[in-house]
Amino acid sequence: MGAVSVALRCGAEIFASEAELMRHQVPMGFRDYCSHVLIPLNNCRRANLYAGWKCGTQRHAYETCQWEDYLWRMKKESLTKQAKKDGAKVGVPAGAGGVPAHN
Repeated sequence: MGAVSVALRCGAEIFASEAELMRHQVPMGFRDYCSHVLIPLNNCRRANLYAGWKCGTQRHAYETCQWEDYLWRMKKESLTKQAKKDGAKVGVPAGAGGVPAHN
């Protein structure tokens, strides 16, 4: 697989290039952090006429990737909310951090 180094998070990359995603006809809605795992899953599905029990290993790998990506996004959101909450508690002056000052 050709790798395109697009940093999404600490040390994480998208491993499937845009050309590869187009060649394997991955829909736009599925072109995310786990798309490099979806390509072999879809190949297996097509080769086995979508018999769900024949691609269990690939499906598990894809679902695991999706779950880890979900956990990462939720942790990031939680940290962002906590930072905003702590910033409000500490008393960040108006006008700091892109917040307009009220006169």
